Amino acid sequence: MQQATGASRYVVAAFASVAAYRGSVALGGGFPQLIGDLIATKKPVALLALGNPYLLRNFPDVAAYMTTYSTVPPSEVIGG
Repeated sequence: MQQATGASRYVVAAFASVAAYRGSVALGGGFPQLIGDLIATKKPVALLALGNPYLLRNFPDVAAYMTTYSTVPPSEVIGG
């Protein structure tokens, strides 16, 4: 977080697999807190959800949201 304070906006790529009855976003360590801290800066945060399209439920205050519904490499490649 300390290194990110000079940015005017943030883009966060988060990978979490989909699993039934998990009860959480399944992001490891302090990553959910980091996303929350970035949102709290009131600077725009774009969240790229790779693998689990439901991450937005836990971070509804992001400025933009993009998701893939698959974990195969073509879903993670931008361009063409």
